[in-house]
Amino acid sequence: MVCFLYVIALTATLGLIATLLEPVLAPRGARRWLWCGASALAMVIPPVYQAGHRVAIDGRFAPITSYDTVLVALWSKAMLGLVLWGAASALLVAIAVRRARKQRNGPDVVDGVTVVVTEKLGPATAGFWRARVLIPHWALALPRRERNYIVQHEEEHRKAHDGRMLFLASLPLVVVPWNIAMWWLVRRLALAIEMDCDQRVVSTLGEPRRYASLLLDVAQAGGRGPRLQPGFMGGAVALEQRLRALVKPTSYSRTWRYLAIVAAMLLLCLALSVPHPVLGAH
Repeated sequence: MVCFLYVIALTATLGLIATLLEPVLAPRGARRWLWCGASALAMVIPPVYQAGHRVAIDGRFAPITSYDTVLVALWSKAMLGLVLWGAASALLVAIAVRRARKQRNGPDVVDGVTVVVTEKLGPATAGFWRARVLIPHWALALPRRERNYIVQHEEEHRKAHDGRMLFLASLPLVVVPWNIAMWWLVRRLALAIEMDCDQRVVSTLGEPRRYASLLLDVAQAGGRGPRLQPGFMGGAVALEQRLRALVKPTSYSRTWRYLAIVAAMLLLCLALSVPHPVLGAH
Protein backbone atom coordinates (compact mmCIF):
# COMPACT_ATOMS: atom_id res chain seq x y z
CA MET A 1 0.00 0.00 0.00
CA VAL A 2 2.86 2.39 0.82
CA CYS A 3 4.41 1.67 -2.58
CA PHE A 4 1.09 2.43 -4.28
CA LEU A 5 0.84 5.75 -2.45
CA TYR A 6 4.44 6.61 -3.36
CA VAL A 7 3.81 6.01 -7.07
CA ILE A 8 0.59 8.06 -7.01
CA ALA A 9 2.30 10.94 -5.17
CA LEU A 10 5.26 10.86 -7.59
CA THR A 11 2.95 10.88 -10.62
CA ALA A 12 0.89 13.76 -9.21
CA THR A 13 4.08 15.75 -8.55
CA LEU A 14 5.27 15.23 -12.12
CA GLY A 15 1.85 16.37 -13.32
CA LEU A 16 2.13 19.51 -11.21
CA ILE A 17 5.55 20.18 -12.76
CA ALA A 18 4.06 19.85 -16.24
CA THR A 19 1.23 22.20 -15.24
CA LEU A 20 3.75 24.84 -14.17
CA LEU A 21 5.82 24.51 -17.35
CA GLU A 22 2.96 24.27 -19.84
CA PRO A 23 2.30 28.05 -20.10
CA VAL A 24 6.05 28.61 -20.60
CA LEU A 25 6.25 26.17 -23.53
CA ALA A 26 2.76 26.71 -24.96
CA PRO A 27 3.75 29.36 -27.55
CA ARG A 28 6.19 26.84 -29.04
CA GLY A 29 3.51 24.18 -29.39
CA ALA A 30 5.29 21.75 -27.06
CA ARG A 31 2.40 20.95 -24.73
CA ARG A 32 2.01 17.33 -25.78
CA TRP A 33 5.71 16.50 -25.44
CA LEU A 34 5.72 17.94 -21.93
CA TRP A 35 2.89 15.67 -20.79
CA CYS A 36 4.40 12.71 -22.62
CA GLY A 37 7.61 13.29 -20.69
CA ALA A 38 5.77 13.46 -17.38
CA SER A 39 3.95 10.19 -18.12
CA ALA A 40 7.18 8.47 -19.18
CA LEU A 41 9.03 9.56 -16.01
CA ALA A 42 6.12 8.38 -13.87
CA MET A 43 6.54 4.90 -15.34
CA VAL A 44 10.35 4.77 -15.37
CA ILE A 45 11.31 6.23 -11.97
CA PRO A 46 9.50 3.75 -9.64
CA PRO A 47 11.11 0.53 -10.98
CA VAL A 48 14.53 2.19 -11.31
CA TYR A 49 14.37 3.56 -7.77
CA GLN A 50 13.04 0.29 -6.40
CA ALA A 51 16.22 -1.36 -7.65
CA GLY A 52 18.79 1.27 -6.73
CA HIS A 53 17.35 4.11 -4.64
CA ARG A 54 15.06 2.70 -1.97
CA VAL A 55 14.40 2.95 1.72
CA ALA A 56 13.24 0.25 4.14
CA ILE A 57 9.95 0.67 5.95
CA ASP A 58 9.43 -1.02 9.30
CA GLY A 59 6.58 -2.72 11.11
CA ARG A 60 4.76 0.52 11.84
CA PHE A 61 3.37 0.32 8.29
CA ALA A 62 2.12 -3.27 8.72
CA PRO A 63 -1.58 -2.23 9.00
CA ILE A 64 -1.25 -0.40 5.67
CA THR A 65 0.67 -3.13 3.85
CA SER A 66 -1.94 -5.71 4.93
CA TYR A 67 -4.15 -4.39 2.13
CA ASP A 68 -1.56 -5.33 -0.53
CA THR A 69 -3.09 -8.74 -1.30
CA VAL A 70 -6.51 -7.25 -1.94
CA LEU A 71 -5.05 -4.45 -4.05
CA VAL A 72 -3.03 -6.84 -6.20
CA ALA A 73 -6.14 -8.98 -6.82
CA LEU A 74 -8.13 -5.91 -7.86
CA TRP A 75 -5.16 -4.76 -9.94
CA SER A 76 -5.11 -7.93 -12.05
CA LYS A 77 -8.88 -7.77 -12.62
CA ALA A 78 -8.70 -4.11 -13.66
CA MET A 79 -5.87 -4.86 -16.11
CA LEU A 80 -7.88 -7.66 -17.73
CA GLY A 81 -10.98 -5.47 -17.94
CA LEU A 82 -9.09 -2.61 -19.61
CA VAL A 83 -7.45 -4.97 -22.13
CA LEU A 84 -10.81 -6.47 -23.09
CA TRP A 85 -12.46 -3.04 -23.29
CA GLY A 86 -9.65 -1.67 -25.47
CA ALA A 87 -9.70 -4.68 -27.80
CA ALA A 88 -13.48 -4.50 -28.16
CA SER A 89 -13.36 -0.75 -28.88
CA ALA A 90 -10.63 -1.19 -31.52
CA LEU A 91 -12.61 -3.98 -33.18
CA LEU A 92 -15.82 -1.92 -33.30
CA VAL A 93 -13.99 1.05 -34.80
CA ALA A 94 -12.27 -1.16 -37.39
CA ILE A 95 -15.61 -2.69 -38.40
CA ALA A 96 -17.24 0.76 -38.66
CA VAL A 97 -14.40 2.12 -40.82
CA ARG A 98 -14.42 -0.92 -43.11
CA ARG A 99 -18.19 -0.66 -43.53
CA ALA A 100 -17.92 3.05 -44.38
CA ARG A 101 -15.23 2.37 -46.98
CA LYS A 102 -17.38 -0.26 -48.64
CA GLN A 103 -20.53 1.88 -48.65
CA ARG A 104 -18.69 4.91 -50.10
CA ASN A 105 -21.03 7.49 -48.57
CA GLY A 106 -19.15 10.37 -50.16
CA PRO A 107 -16.03 11.41 -52.06
CA ASP A 108 -12.64 9.89 -51.26
CA VAL A 109 -10.98 13.31 -51.28
CA VAL A 110 -12.40 16.36 -49.50
CA ASP A 111 -10.62 19.73 -49.68
CA GLY A 112 -7.48 18.03 -50.94
CA VAL A 113 -7.34 15.45 -48.12
CA THR A 114 -8.00 11.72 -48.49
CA VAL A 115 -10.89 10.83 -46.16
CA VAL A 116 -13.37 8.10 -45.27
CA VAL A 117 -16.93 9.47 -45.18
CA THR A 118 -19.05 7.83 -42.47
CA GLU A 119 -22.68 8.05 -41.46
CA LYS A 120 -22.12 9.56 -38.00
CA LEU A 121 -18.65 8.54 -36.82
CA GLY A 122 -16.20 11.41 -36.38
CA PRO A 123 -14.76 13.88 -37.14
CA ALA A 124 -11.72 11.90 -36.02
CA THR A 125 -8.67 9.96 -37.07
CA ALA A 126 -8.59 6.17 -36.76
CA GLY A 127 -5.90 3.56 -37.21
CA PHE A 128 -2.55 2.86 -35.58
CA TRP A 129 -0.27 1.83 -38.45
CA ARG A 130 -2.18 3.74 -41.11
CA ALA A 131 -4.28 6.55 -39.72
CA ARG A 132 -7.33 7.61 -41.72
CA VAL A 133 -9.32 10.82 -41.53
CA LEU A 134 -12.99 10.09 -40.78
CA ILE A 135 -15.53 12.72 -41.78
CA PRO A 136 -19.24 12.27 -40.96
CA HIS A 137 -21.66 12.76 -43.81
CA TRP A 138 -23.28 15.82 -42.21
CA ALA A 139 -19.97 17.69 -42.37
CA LEU A 140 -20.03 17.62 -46.18
CA ALA A 141 -23.05 19.95 -46.15
CA LEU A 142 -21.21 22.66 -44.20
CA PRO A 143 -19.96 25.81 -45.95
CA ARG A 144 -16.59 25.25 -47.57
CA ARG A 145 -14.67 27.33 -44.99
CA GLU A 146 -16.10 25.45 -42.00
CA ARG A 147 -15.62 22.10 -43.70
CA ASN A 148 -12.03 23.03 -44.46
CA TYR A 149 -11.38 23.68 -40.77
CA ILE A 150 -12.72 20.22 -39.84
CA VAL A 151 -10.74 18.41 -42.51
CA GLN A 152 -7.57 20.35 -41.75
CA HIS A 153 -7.90 19.64 -38.03
CA GLU A 154 -8.08 15.88 -38.55
CA GLU A 155 -5.35 15.97 -41.18
CA GLU A 156 -3.08 17.72 -38.68
CA HIS A 157 -3.80 14.93 -36.20
CA ARG A 158 -2.94 12.35 -38.84
CA LYS A 159 0.31 14.00 -39.93
CA ALA A 160 1.45 14.47 -36.32
CA HIS A 161 0.57 10.83 -35.44
CA ASP A 162 -1.50 12.13 -32.52
CA GLY A 163 -3.74 9.07 -32.36
CA ARG A 164 -0.70 6.80 -32.10
CA MET A 165 0.81 9.01 -29.40
CA LEU A 166 -2.36 8.96 -27.32
CA PHE A 167 -2.67 5.20 -27.68
CA LEU A 168 0.90 4.59 -26.53
CA ALA A 169 0.52 7.06 -23.67
CA SER A 170 -2.63 5.25 -22.55
CA LEU A 171 -0.86 1.88 -22.20
CA PRO A 172 0.41 2.72 -18.67
CA LEU A 173 -3.25 2.84 -17.58
CA VAL A 174 -3.45 -0.87 -18.34
CA VAL A 175 -0.29 -1.53 -16.30
CA VAL A 176 -1.18 0.68 -13.32
CA PRO A 177 -4.97 1.23 -13.46
CA TRP A 178 -4.99 2.08 -9.74
CA ASN A 179 -2.79 5.14 -10.32
CA ILE A 180 -5.43 7.89 -10.37
CA ALA A 181 -2.77 10.51 -11.05
CA MET A 182 -1.78 8.67 -14.25
CA TRP A 183 -5.38 8.93 -15.49
CA TRP A 184 -5.12 12.67 -14.93
CA LEU A 185 -1.83 12.84 -16.86
CA VAL A 186 -3.28 10.99 -19.85
CA ARG A 187 -6.35 13.22 -19.84
CA ARG A 188 -4.17 16.32 -19.77
CA LEU A 189 -2.07 14.87 -22.61
CA ALA A 190 -5.25 14.44 -24.67
CA LEU A 191 -6.11 18.08 -24.03
CA ALA A 192 -2.56 19.18 -24.90
CA ILE A 193 -2.75 17.25 -28.18
CA GLU A 194 -5.94 19.05 -29.10
CA MET A 195 -4.64 22.49 -28.12
CA ASP A 196 -1.44 21.99 -30.12
CA CYS A 197 -3.54 20.87 -33.10
CA ASP A 198 -5.81 23.91 -32.72
CA GLN A 199 -2.73 26.13 -32.82
CA ARG A 200 -1.48 24.51 -36.02
CA VAL A 201 -4.88 24.81 -37.72
CA VAL A 202 -5.23 28.50 -36.84
CA SER A 203 -1.66 29.16 -37.97
CA THR A 204 -2.57 27.68 -41.36
CA LEU A 205 -6.13 28.94 -41.89
CA GLY A 206 -6.40 31.92 -39.52
CA GLU A 207 -9.59 33.38 -37.96
CA PRO A 208 -9.36 31.82 -34.46
CA ARG A 209 -12.79 33.13 -33.39
CA ARG A 210 -14.51 31.55 -36.35
CA TYR A 211 -12.67 28.32 -35.70
CA ALA A 212 -13.66 28.42 -32.00
CA SER A 213 -17.32 28.88 -32.96
CA LEU A 214 -17.05 25.85 -35.23
CA LEU A 215 -15.62 23.76 -32.38
CA LEU A 216 -18.83 24.39 -30.43
CA ASP A 217 -20.98 23.36 -33.38
CA VAL A 218 -18.96 20.19 -33.98
CA ALA A 219 -19.12 19.25 -30.29
CA GLN A 220 -22.92 19.51 -30.40
CA ALA A 221 -23.23 17.60 -33.67
CA GLY A 222 -20.75 14.94 -32.59
CA GLY A 223 -22.78 14.27 -29.46
CA ARG A 224 -25.57 12.80 -31.60
CA GLY A 225 -23.38 10.01 -32.98
CA PRO A 226 -20.90 7.45 -31.72
CA ARG A 227 -17.83 8.86 -29.97
CA LEU A 228 -14.40 8.01 -31.35
CA GLN A 229 -11.25 8.73 -29.33
CA PRO A 230 -13.23 10.39 -26.51
CA GLY A 231 -10.01 11.61 -24.91
CA PHE A 232 -9.65 14.16 -27.72
CA MET A 233 -12.87 15.87 -26.72
CA GLY A 234 -12.39 15.60 -22.96
CA GLY A 235 -15.82 16.95 -22.11
CA ALA A 236 -17.14 20.46 -21.58
CA VAL A 237 -14.26 21.59 -19.33
CA ALA A 238 -11.61 20.65 -21.90
CA LEU A 239 -13.58 22.32 -24.68
CA GLU A 240 -13.85 25.48 -22.60
CA GLN A 241 -10.07 25.52 -22.11
CA ARG A 242 -9.51 25.11 -25.84
CA LEU A 243 -11.92 27.92 -26.67
CA ARG A 244 -10.32 30.23 -24.11
CA ALA A 245 -6.87 29.52 -25.54
CA LEU A 246 -8.13 30.41 -29.02
CA VAL A 247 -10.27 33.46 -28.29
CA LYS A 248 -8.57 35.01 -25.26
CA PRO A 249 -5.22 33.36 -24.49
CA THR A 250 -3.75 34.15 -21.08
CA SER A 251 -0.69 36.38 -21.13
CA TYR A 252 2.03 35.61 -18.56
CA SER A 253 4.73 38.06 -17.55
CA ARG A 254 8.41 37.19 -17.84
CA THR A 255 8.71 37.22 -14.05
CA TRP A 256 5.88 34.70 -13.70
CA ARG A 257 7.52 32.45 -16.28
CA TYR A 258 10.84 32.49 -14.44
CA LEU A 259 9.12 31.74 -11.13
CA ALA A 260 7.22 28.86 -12.74
CA ILE A 261 10.46 27.37 -14.08
CA VAL A 262 12.18 27.70 -10.70
CA ALA A 263 9.21 26.14 -8.87
CA ALA A 264 9.09 23.29 -11.37
CA MET A 265 12.81 22.59 -10.98
CA LEU A 266 12.52 22.57 -7.19
CA LEU A 267 9.61 20.13 -7.35
CA LEU A 268 11.54 17.93 -9.76
CA CYS A 269 14.55 17.84 -7.41
CA LEU A 270 12.22 16.94 -4.55
CA ALA A 271 10.55 14.17 -6.54
CA LEU A 272 13.90 12.71 -7.60
CA SER A 273 15.34 12.86 -4.08
CA VAL A 274 12.62 10.76 -2.42
CA PRO A 275 13.60 7.06 -2.38
CA HIS A 276 11.21 4.25 -3.20
CA PRO A 277 9.77 2.66 -0.04
CA VAL A 278 10.31 -1.11 0.12
CA LEU A 279 9.06 -3.36 2.92
CA GLY A 280 11.91 -5.11 4.67
CA ALA A 281 14.65 -3.83 2.32
CA HIS A 282 18.23 -3.67 3.62
